[in-house]
Amino acid sequence: MASGRHPPPRFLDLGEQGLVVELGATIDDAIGERVHRLARRVGERLGHRVLEVVPTYRSLLVVHDPVTEPREGLRVAITALAAELDDAPAAAPGRLVRLPVCYGGARGPDLQWVASHSGLTAD
Repeated sequence: MASGRHPPPRFLDLGEQGLVVELGATIDDAIGERVHRLARRVGERLGHRVLEVVPTYRSLLVVHDPVTEPREGLRVAITALAAELDDAPAAAPGRLVRLPVCYGGARGPDLQWVASHSGLTAD
């Protein structure tokens, strides 16, 4: 690990093709941000070796073909990428996107039915 600020990732096997990379044991913004940074880095650097990368709140699922890409090689490569994150600058904050929504009336004629079906009022 480059700086020693974070423990190495914990790896869990998920069937024949799944490798779970845990970066923490709790849901927290810093861990989530590291997971997404690692997901981008795995996609950029190891994309030709993996089938899919799925980030979660505290871990990353890496799907691979065990015939063409042995799991141990991925563990070594991902551990090195995770260590690089310690010295890399944090990503710029994302941007807020607002999506307008309309409920009821001509744009939501089923609102009354959904409300009564759910035991709620349309309000």
